Amino acid sequence: MAPKPEKQTATSAVRRSRHRDVQAGDPVPVKQKRRYRPGTVALREIRQYQSDTKLLLLKLPFMRLVR
Repeated sequence: MAPKPEKQTATSAVRRSRHRDVQAGDPVPVKQKRRYRPGTVALREIRQYQSDTKLLLLKLPFMRLVR
């Protein structure tokens, strides 16, 4: 019995064709920076500061201000 030829999936075909399209000396594509929806980063920072115990203001200057 002859071995069955492997089925070629669409993703593997695309991967192979992309690899061939790249030539030596082509510019390397620059990955764009991740862009979060408005407010997502702010909420993350709020959670971070709420769970943190370190002082955001130095103790002595704050005491002078309050006095």
